[in-house]
Amino acid sequence: MADSLLAREQFNKQAVNFNNWAVTQDERNHRFLYDFFDLAESDRLLDVACGTGAFSVYAGRKIRAVWGVDISEKMVEIAVESAARNGLSNVNFLCCGVERLPFADSSFECVVSKSAFHHLQDCQTVFREMARCCRKLGRVGIQDIVLYGDNRLDSFFEALERKIDLSHNRSLSKEETVELYRQNGLKVTRLFESVSELRFDEYVSHAVQTAEAKEEIRKMISRGLKDTGISRWLVERNGVSYWRRKVLTIAGEKL
Repeated sequence: MADSLLAREQFNKQAVNFNNWAVTQDERNHRFLYDFFDLAESDRLLDVACGTGAFSVYAGRKIRAVWGVDISEKMVEIAVESAARNGLSNVNFLCCGVERLPFADSSFECVVSKSAFHHLQDCQTVFREMARCCRKLGRVGIQDIVLYGDNRLDSFFEALERKIDLSHNRSLSKEETVELYRQNGLKVTRLFESVSELRFDEYVSHAVQTAEAKEEIRKMISRGLKDTGISRWLVERNGVSYWRRKVLTIAGEKL
């Protein structure tokens, strides 16, 4: 419970920053996810830990109905305003925890979660709920950052993530994510590994930090750029730092 309260408090503080972040509003990625998860006009979509609802709103312009759920009141408030501004009466949002979703079994053709699993304390329970809410032969999809698969790199970057955003719990590995599907009887149908190059100052500003944390982040970046192993993923060009972040996008069918 304490961890959930911390996450909600942090998300409420950074809701506006998160919504204004270019990555949140990247319609190229929304279009990619729409196609990757094989969404269709007749579908009902559940967007779990939807944040400020950017993907929900994008999908809502094209499909029958969307529900988004998130623990943060401020995130949901922005999402509701966005749906109304776009005139989307078929897109609805609820503020609630995601470990127990308030929907009947088999309510949706597609259930997804974007950029959220690294915040979760209990990924197994959340995924099980996602699968429960998905109808038979429907799709369950995740897109999220994942571990690098190197203990030294993962130790450094996971510590950096927690300095940037207190609500970061831990990144899963590709193998752990695939195992969630296997454990819940879903067949993985699509899996795409990619590397996103994020401008570091923009990545930091999507969240909120204390002055002390900002200084610790600055020191970590300085050390990382001088380390030949770490600087493969944390690079500097023309005085600007970029973070090369591993991302996994995965879709599975409920059997």
